[in-house]
Amino acid sequence: MTLRPHLLLRVLAAAIVSLLSTLPIAAQDCIYVPDNDPTTGPASVVPFGGTDPNDLQTANQHLLVRIPNALFPRRVVRIREIGFAPAGTGTRSLSRVGIGLGSLPAGTPLDPVFHRNHPGFGAGVMSGVAWDWRVTAGRWNHLGWRESFPFDPTSNRDLIVEIDVHGGALTGSPQPGFLSDPTLDHVHVAGFGGGAPATGVVGQGAPKMKICFDVPVLAVNGHGCVGSAGVPTLDLTGSAALGANFGIALGNGPANGVALLIADTRVATATQDLSGFGMPGCRQYTHLPGLVSAAIPLSAQGDALLNVTMPAVPGAVGGMAFLQGYFLDPPANALGFVSSPVGYVLIGS
Repeated sequence: MTLRPHLLLRVLAAAIVSLLSTLPIAAQDCIYVPDNDPTTGPASVVPFGGTDPNDLQTANQHLLVRIPNALFPRRVVRIREIGFAPAGTGTRSLSRVGIGLGSLPAGTPLDPVFHRNHPGFGAGVMSGVAWDWRVTAGRWNHLGWRESFPFDPTSNRDLIVEIDVHGGALTGSPQPGFLSDPTLDHVHVAGFGGGAPATGVVGQGAPKMKICFDVPVLAVNGHGCVGSAGVPTLDLTGSAALGANFGIALGNGPANGVALLIADTRVATATQDLSGFGMPGCRQYTHLPGLVSAAIPLSAQGDALLNVTMPAVPGAVGGMAFLQGYFLDPPANALGFVSSPVGYVLIGS
């Protein structure tokens, strides 16, 4: 359905509350591996890449890490996000990225064959294509998840975190890696073309992590495509905490034009390259037509700002929303539309 701008996120927030009101609230916000300081530790290009997206040895990596269950609170938790600590600031290119979670009986030695390390229940919680990732050194950065993951630390099982990266690089940065914990058990392989090999090398080392059960997140990922007024932008400011306010800023659109803002509770399963539809270089990150959408009038400068108040409802914790703008721009291409990056909202308390 299409709504007036001021109703867009009000309806979306109500839908999130309805969908998630039965979920338990986490008793602890996050755990930190190995500590809560995103500014300290050795830097490593494993697994998110170095400076060259064409250097397969750093750009294409597959990493599986064991997180000891003793680090978690003694109750069932629902993992909603993982934060990472980059050593440098910039836009990190990830032509493809995925994160999966699973579990393994505590203390079991890791197997070089990746899939043998998470028998039983596991889930992919994040997957993105052309996922340009804006990272800022000195703070925890989030990729944006599709799903949460239930984990029972009292079951004497360790958490398995598996990260698959293709085309990863922070071009031109003197500090392209992420701060790391050299003590975590891992299975790792790099330098492949195409799909990752089934077998890696058992060793130690992984990025520092902030594993969260309840955390507010605002992030922008992916990329826009060239229009007549430049590359459309979508930025998020403020906070996604319960009862807080955040802003959705659209920019670089045609003067006095219009944009269609699409909002959904999940990112598209396979982000779509829209070049074949007459929108070269554009990508569809949200589902179409989305849960709700709104026609947004643009100013003479080609921009617009929407202010949103998060619901002050505990049951909304963990609600996710993905936002993308499509700008009406007839001179830009055959279809007459260009698209923005995708905004990610995770409600926290």
